[in-house]
Amino acid sequence: MFRYGFIALASLLAVPVIDASPANAKVKIDINIGGPGSRGISCRQGANILDDQGYYRIVAEDCSGRTFEYRARRNGKRYWIEMNSRNGDIIDRERIY
Repeated sequence: MFRYGFIALASLLAVPVIDASPANAKVKIDINIGGPGSRGISCRQGANILDDQGYYRIVAEDCSGRTFEYRARRNGKRYWIEMNSRNGDIIDRERIY
C-alpha cells in the first residue's frame, strides 16, 4: 500500500506546473481607412477603393474638402462618384450619359 502511494506522489511531482499568464500577441493591424484621430484617406486610396469595386479609367476630379469626386467607368458605363474623404464610403453616384 505504501508503495502505491509513493508512486502516486512521485507522478504528481513530475507534472510540470502550467503558467496561466495572459497571452500578449503584440500585433497591430492598421488598414488605414480612418477612425478616431485620423485625417482620412488620400485621393489615391479613394481611387484604389473604386478600383476594388470594379471601376476602371478612374479620374480624380476634386480631392479637397470633406468629399472626393471622381469620374470612372464600370461595365462600360460612365459614372460621377462622390466619396467621403474620411472613411472612403461612396456618398453619391450618378450615371453620365
